[in-house]
Amino acid sequence: MPNKCSLCNGKLEDSKELIIKDGKTFTINVEQCIKCSHSFSTLEESERIRRQLNPGILDRIKRFFHDSNRIETLSF
Repeated sequence: MPNKCSLCNGKLEDSKELIIKDGKTFTINVEQCIKCSHSFSTLEESERIRRQLNPGILDRIKRFFHDSNRIETLSF
């Protein structure tokens, strides 16, 4: 990420922001401008949060089969 804000050229500092949805809390790593308080996140962080908030069908299947006990009960 850049060292200066692209909006006001203020200094950026590392920070965390909270996203709350349906009683679940997610943290996202951002850089926040000291001058204008605008936050910037990396594409990877945004994608990680998007997958947690709106998981696709493949993510849901992977999460379901992650527990080894469930795999044993479904094995043939």
